[in-house]
Amino acid sequence: MKTSAVFKMARKMLAKEVPEQYQVSKGQQFICIALAELAWEERIGDWDRTRCTRIIEKLLGDSGTLESWLVAKGHLPENFMHDQNTRTKIMTTRRAWVDHLIKHYAAQGD
Repeated sequence: MKTSAVFKMARKMLAKEVPEQYQVSKGQQFICIALAELAWEERIGDWDRTRCTRIIEKLLGDSGTLESWLVAKGHLPENFMHDQNTRTKIMTTRRAWVDHLIKHYAAQGD
């Protein structure tokens, strides 16, 4: 499956409710968790999940999550979880990031 198609499927999962143990707060979800759910539901293959997860991991570096990356780069205060407005902006950023990845890989024909 094309990388852009896998990310497009994951993008649709970001607004979906997920099991509580994967939530940062109600209604939020990580891209890699969306990829794992898609693989678990057998909507994508494990190779697709692994490939796209590695892309995310490479872009985030040692940070592990978008939130940690934003804190490390000085774009987000360490106590951001106490502010619902900031958490909403983070999800908007996450969706925009996936939209960018979709366009990037689609432009490459992948």
